[in-house]
Amino acid sequence: YNLATLYSIGLPQKDDALAILNYYFASMGGSIRAKLALGYRHLYGYGVPKSCESAAAYYSEVAEEVVRELSEEGVSTIIERARQSEEKSRHVLKEEDEGSRKLNQK
Repeated sequence: YNLATLYSIGLPQKDDALAILNYYFASMGGSIRAKLALGYRHLYGYGVPKSCESAAAYYSEVAEEVVRELSEEGVSTIIERARQSEEKSRHVLKEEDEGSRKLNQK
């Protein structure tokens, strides 16, 4: 992960291809930071094809790892799995409810 970050910021030289390669190998070795970096790069298309699906896959791996680590430490967590499309519709419904309340108050 550290070598990838160095290539990413330009020490000793800026090389996105080597940065991505090293992030990939670090992520395959279990580095959460590398997975976050790859998720970010895929989300914004920074040196890789822009892909929300790939970004979500990396972010999901990180989220599962964090939940697993917290569970092992005895930290209780409330996990509600929802698809982003479902989450968006919940947000829209909430906005519609708030809008209708405002109309009813008038």
